Amino acid sequence: MDRNEIISGLEPHWSRMQDLMRTALQSDVDLLNRVNDGILSHKGKMLRPMASLLTATSLGGVCEDT
Repeated sequence: MDRNEIISGLEPHWSRMQDLMRTALQSDVDLLNRVNDGILSHKGKMLRPMASLLTATSLGGVCEDT
């Protein structure tokens, strides 16, 4: 199983998590927005959110607290 298959199995939670992260990192400072976009574009930075969603899914389901 590859990363794309895992993400596909986590939908719609994966998209919701990405939206929440982008909203939380939104700034009035253009430079900061560009830096945050660069960080979020690196697949390795999404490993922890993926692990959290996978763990929550295996333990009964994803909720708002996840």
